[in-house]
Amino acid sequence: MGWENASSYCHESDSWLIATSNEATQSYIHFNTRGMSKWIGLFRVDNNWFWDSNNSPIPLTNSSYQNWMGGVMPPVDPVNNCAIMNHDGYWVAVDCNDPYNFVCQQDSQPSS
Repeated sequence: MGWENASSYCHESDSWLIATSNEATQSYIHFNTRGMSKWIGLFRVDNNWFWDSNNSPIPLTNSSYQNWMGGVMPPVDPVNNCAIMNHDGYWVAVDCNDPYNFVCQQDSQPSS
């Protein structure tokens, strides 16, 4: 399922795509999904990354934790504007229409 459909599915359940906004959550999700690549709640608009939420999107700049593959935020790209957590646990920008599994989150909003 693509990112937008995955996000819509979560929102219909009063949840949102998982926000791995700290190392503990990142490790927990990576371990419990057995290292499978999956959508996370990050998407890009005008070169700004945001966390999906059930209210309004939360800028990634509000978060001190980031786990991009290679240690740096990906460059501007006209196609790769959504993020997955890859099999190694790193965030990677990919085409939002690519099919990946996903995890919905309901317990708390992403925070700084």
